[in-house]
Amino acid sequence: TVTRGNSNTPEGNYYWQVRAIDAAGNTGPWSTIYKVTVDVTAPAVPSNLSWLDSNNQNTSNGFTNIQKGTLSWKNATPSDVDHYVYKFWTDIPDYFKGQDNAWTTSSNGYITTTPTGGSIWTDFANKEGTYYFCVEAVDRANNNSGCSDTLAITYDKTAPVIENLSITKDLTNEYSVILDGKVFDTNLKNYNVRIYEDNKLNQVKPGIAYTGTSNADGELATLNIRNLADGRYWVRIWAEDQAGNRRGNIGDNIYIPFTIDRTPPEVTTRSIAASTNTRPTITGTVK
Repeated sequence: TVTRGNSNTPEGNYYWQVRAIDAAGNTGPWSTIYKVTVDVTAPAVPSNLSWLDSNNQNTSNGFTNIQKGTLSWKNATPSDVDHYVYKFWTDIPDYFKGQDNAWTTSSNGYITTTPTGGSIWTDFANKEGTYYFCVEAVDRANNNSGCSDTLAITYDKTAPVIENLSITKDLTNEYSVILDGKVFDTNLKNYNVRIYEDNKLNQVKPGIAYTGTSNADGELATLNIRNLADGRYWVRIWAEDQAGNRRGNIGDNIYIPFTIDRTPPEVTTRSIAASTNTRPTITGTVK
């Protein structure tokens, strides 16, 4: 038997046995020796919480686009843990179907008896948002460690938005082009702008690039095209969020064509007709 005892009982093991004496003074045998352990010390707080998605990828930055995974932890030091209680909370609207949004242990599914750490399968049920987890250790005397440090995991399955793209001049003789448009994502990591030499988008021009790290609506990038020859080019943009969702893969066809023409027109004069006025006739070609 393990018990918390009272505040004045020192921790340790206590033993006793019992025998009965009747009214005539006859003494019965001693009972089996019983033992009780008084324990008022809480077990170590679980540590090193982590979340591994169902593809066995660790969400080191706290974001994932994978719906299911495993919450894991371990104790900082060995202890007499009887079981763990896993708790979670989220501020996603209507997640708890009318219940207060709070730490919950309302199901045996949130309890594991693994004595040296453990893991719990989690399922975000396709509800995007941030989930918060902690784990408590409970020993055989029902001493509670208190919650571990909170682990936050944001489930995000939505790719960034890229829209309203345009080039300031789709025919230009200047030395830079500006890409306008909108890039947005709640958890944006970055967006990238590159110039390609053909519409198959497989020949990137090295050194002409821009990377943005925040949402933008308006001017997205200014690209230096001073060293590009006359011809037709394609500006491509793609964006990625913290969970790994990406918009702007080759198949998405998110690119804008433009043409560079810095060659002046040529004028070739073939003849000037004789005239008595101030406006003679000039014959030739312009190209």
